Amino acid sequence: MNATRLIMMDGVTTMPMPVEYMFQLSEIHRYYDPQKGQHNAVISNPAPGVFINAVSRPGPTLTMIASPDSRLVLLC
Repeated sequence: MNATRLIMMDGVTTMPMPVEYMFQLSEIHRYYDPQKGQHNAVISNPAPGVFINAVSRPGPTLTMIASPDSRLVLLC
């Protein structure tokens, strides 16, 4: 009978979220060390606005670019 509450959590503390529209955008860069042998770099989009990129030196950074509604994905 009650509306769903929105809360933000960091694993320990909870905080009520405002009722206004919120959008998150974050980029996580994972480093793959070529000195540790062959590896498979993984890039992903685990949630809308959250991108996990792969970084390896020497070599390019693998990034994912997507529209806010995830209808278009470009791998660069």
